[in-house]
Amino acid sequence: MLQTMKAAYIGFGGMGQQIANLVRTVLKPGEEIYFDDSLVKAGKPGAHPFNAYLHDEFADCAFFIGLAYKQPAAKRRILHELLDKGRTVPSLVHPTAHVDPSARLADGVVIYPLCVIDMNVSIEAGTVIHNNVTVSHDSSIGECCFLSPGVTLCGRVTLGAESFVGAGALFANDLIIAHNAVIGMGTVVTRSIETAGSSLIGNPMRVLEKALNF
Repeated sequence: MLQTMKAAYIGFGGMGQQIANLVRTVLKPGEEIYFDDSLVKAGKPGAHPFNAYLHDEFADCAFFIGLAYKQPAAKRRILHELLDKGRTVPSLVHPTAHVDPSARLADGVVIYPLCVIDMNVSIEAGTVIHNNVTVSHDSSIGECCFLSPGVTLCGRVTLGAESFVGAGALFANDLIIAHNAVIGMGTVVTRSIETAGSSLIGNPMRVLEKALNF
């Protein structure tokens, strides 16, 4: 099955290329197509207009969404369009990552190399877990989040949907972070945040009045 799989990448900038590299490593697709207007303009074989991914002729593809971390809402919309049409949106786990058998990965989750996904962890659809991230026991990550390299979530952390976490951020136990959070590089998160769209940075952590530019 894997040798005949047709992989379809929605967006093929830097993130799409990284995900394609993981797909080739893990799933070894027999065919690849691309939904990216710049590739259409360049005349790349197998390229189609970006908005053509729902056409019936592509119903047999396995879809991988390559939008970057600054576009979580668009990614989430595309993800649910695909799922509502019954399309295949596989999760993708690099072979060097450890995922406990009790963990649950929803559709379209991408786990990069050297990650640890601990017992009873739940990761919702479309989330990307980048290199060397640890998600400890009983934690939950919402849809279409992006965890940068080296992030650590200690036990029983809940991270809301469409949140961005910068490299090396550290979360204490028993925290709840509202959706659309932006957490800066190296931040040590020591308390729960109830306000959606909050920007956090620093050690000690502080909440910014102005949205953090990431």
